[in-house]
Amino acid sequence: MKVYRKSVGAIDGVNLCEHFHRKPYLRTHFGNDFLRQGNHGQRIDHIVVSRTLLGGGPTQVTAFETLQDMGGFTGTSDHCPVWCRIEQGKEVLIVRKTGLSEHPYLSLEVGGRQELCLLDTGSALTIFNPGKGQTASTDDVFKLFRQAGGCSMRIRSFAGEMVAEQRVETTVGWDTGKHTGTEGVVLAQHTEGFPRVLLGRKTLLTHMGGIQMKWNEERKTVQVEFGRWPGRVGVCTDQIGTWWQQVRSVSQRKTEWES
Repeated sequence: MKVYRKSVGAIDGVNLCEHFHRKPYLRTHFGNDFLRQGNHGQRIDHIVVSRTLLGGGPTQVTAFETLQDMGGFTGTSDHCPVWCRIEQGKEVLIVRKTGLSEHPYLSLEVGGRQELCLLDTGSALTIFNPGKGQTASTDDVFKLFRQAGGCSMRIRSFAGEMVAEQRVETTVGWDTGKHTGTEGVVLAQHTEGFPRVLLGRKTLLTHMGGIQMKWNEERKTVQVEFGRWPGRVGVCTDQIGTWWQQVRSVSQRKTEWES
């Protein structure tokens, strides 16, 4: 909290939720659906802006919402998105919410094979979920990952409690020419309803150099770029059953991946 207040003070900042709404504020992170129904969670997702954007200048923030109907429940991220409206004169710079009702997935090469990945900086760990009826030692892809030692870990998620007993090392990236090493844990057995690959905070922010996600209003898509490979942009899908993806490079060369 001290670091947060110091950072806000450094830009003479204002928390938009506290500016536009009264207590009790809507929370943004929930452990399960029951807690969400009663707003019993944490408020750990914020938009903080300079006070000048609220003081009548040419560029102004005019609204803020916590979108509890678009996240924080089973089948989505455990975090709710937050949104604000920015206007400059008569022009609205940011107003529309994204059209995705589910968490976006991105097709990446993991351990030499294309996998549909959930991108989740809210998870410290990268988690690999064996195929249906498979275990960590029988999954065709995950059993080939380099073993990095055992563990005894219980993980709570929107799919329930899961057990991981093996740490692994592998590669992740766009393709063979653009990949990096990473690490994670493999679940002891398949967990229904959990993504096959969840890329966590260390993989996304450290190994892949950071992540930037942008909503393309014209195409109604979420576009993703990683700091390690600037200029390479991937297009997400919000349908876990859709395995076709298009990946665009700076030269607009298009490649289609099929599982």
